[in-house]
Amino acid sequence: MTGGPRGDYPAAPEPRDCASLILKPTLSSPVPEVLSKLRKGQTLDVRLQGQKGPVFVETSDGETAGTVTGTALARLINCIREGFVFIAIVVSINGGQCIVEIRPRSA
Repeated sequence: MTGGPRGDYPAAPEPRDCASLILKPTLSSPVPEVLSKLRKGQTLDVRLQGQKGPVFVETSDGETAGTVTGTALARLINCIREGFVFIAIVVSINGGQCIVEIRPRSA
């Protein structure tokens, strides 16, 4: 899998197993008021709305930081629908841009 036009995802083979799926997207539709409260290393929740999305990244208080888009979105949605729970860890925040690492929540 290659990076998208904005380089949202690193070039790596797509994992077949949901337990090893790791994505590193830049959040789409970021919410400035929420981003201003986030810190590098902070853990956020990943939530699927409906059966086909969108996929939201939210604080523990339920505030939406942004949404996930990109080439691996369909795989993420399928994994969530299969019962996997994902978290998003804040990698960087630069102005209105936030990069997170999405990975399965450890048991």
